[in-house]
Amino acid sequence: MTKAKTAAAVECHHCELFPICQTAGLEDSSGKIDQIVHRRDPLKRGDVVIKAGQMESMIIAVQSGTLSSQVELDGKRTILDYHIPGELAGMETLGTTPAPYDVVALDRANVCRITLPSLTSMEAAPTLMNILKTVGLYLCRRHWLPRMLSANKAEQRVALFLLGHSERLRQHGLENMAYRLPLSQQQVAQYLGLAMETVNRTLRQLQNRELIEIHARQVRLLDPAGLAQLSQVDAERLAG
Repeated sequence: MTKAKTAAAVECHHCELFPICQTAGLEDSSGKIDQIVHRRDPLKRGDVVIKAGQMESMIIAVQSGTLSSQVELDGKRTILDYHIPGELAGMETLGTTPAPYDVVALDRANVCRITLPSLTSMEAAPTLMNILKTVGLYLCRRHWLPRMLSANKAEQRVALFLLGHSERLRQHGLENMAYRLPLSQQQVAQYLGLAMETVNRTLRQLQNRELIEIHARQVRLLDPAGLAQLSQVDAERLAG
């Protein structure tokens, strides 16, 4: 099996933050970008970018690596969502404070950060429209989780997860038919509400049916249409 390329640093024009930067005339050469977009030092696994309960509103754009939104329920950490290069985290903090969840680095990552005061200091009024469009993309993506959790069979949940991640990669101009799983099998189990053993068994079953090829965290989608049929999703509406 050919090893899939890791989704490293995403290009700016594939980032969901790009419409905001573009409308405000922010370019690296202008020097203005550093006044609005704050670039943090590289994050290590386990670093907290947003802490549940914090009052500061901000948007986090993932340049490389993977972040996750997490809460603690009944003493257990639950992954609400994960964020790959080109995607945003912390959007809810623009509409409500304190922050309702933690945003944590799952591996080494680089991020850009825009705070609410930085947003309000922008002169270009159309920026607000671009923010709304970006929020729309984010909310559309969150439709995947209710779909997955409403699926009765484990194979449907796992198939939806694989297809949903593939679509997210495609939206950002990244390789989406062969990729590295951004979550470990234990984290996938937490995300889908399944036992880790069930996730492992289901992935092997999908491979035996020649729908996917998997080695460790490297996955290749051999039959996306078959996965869509299995998960009862219209293959032409995967982004829905």
